[in-house]
Amino acid sequence: MNTRRCVKPVIAVVLTLGTLALPAGLWASQTRPDSVVHAAPGGPDGWEAKWNRYQPADKVMDALGIKPGMVVAEFGAGRGRYAVQVAARVGATGKVYAEDIDAEALEYLKTRCARDTISNIETIRGDTTDPKLPPASCDFVYCINTYHHIGEPVPLLRNIIPALKPAGKLAIIEHTPEKRGKDGYKGRKDCTPIDSVLAQAREAGYEFVERHSFLELDEIYVFRAAKKGESAK
Repeated sequence: MNTRRCVKPVIAVVLTLGTLALPAGLWASQTRPDSVVHAAPGGPDGWEAKWNRYQPADKVMDALGIKPGMVVAEFGAGRGRYAVQVAARVGATGKVYAEDIDAEALEYLKTRCARDTISNIETIRGDTTDPKLPPASCDFVYCINTYHHIGEPVPLLRNIIPALKPAGKLAIIEHTPEKRGKDGYKGRKDCTPIDSVLAQAREAGYEFVERHSFLELDEIYVFRAAKKGESAK
């Protein structure tokens, strides 16, 4: 699961496992970037199989319109579970910026890219309210399994706007209480009410584009920056 930021005055819980030391030759390089999606359960990325079943990347990217050649950024990318799958979709002519505030997670992602010969991912160390993405660079910026960790979502979302191309969009893929409350998950904090996501994005300067509800635990919200001189919808 991806990690992100929590700036509340409590002890932070680190969700990543940190950088794993990989004995030479243990994990042979793969010829395809998406090969890590099918990693063996005993491998360093084997835990991801569960979440890839809940959030199948191909279906999500199809819904969002992610295509070869696009430049896409993920904030709260963690160890790269989704970033490597997006990198496979955008291909050699595209690029993925993988941003996080967790230095260990980003170091692991670099190791992972070297291991699996993935050359179109660039890692970025952001801070709690600014992902520090390159200006006007992205066709899409997204987060997944991350939004509920953000301590100050409005300034963070606001600081993503300069990174979007004129037609660029933001996607938030997030658990909802209604869906996460099923099967014994009632009362968990790893979700965000739909109204909160919409209101925070509006306050940050976005207008709502569309919503997809086909995932078992998540809603997918798509936004674009509101035009200057117009109020966000």
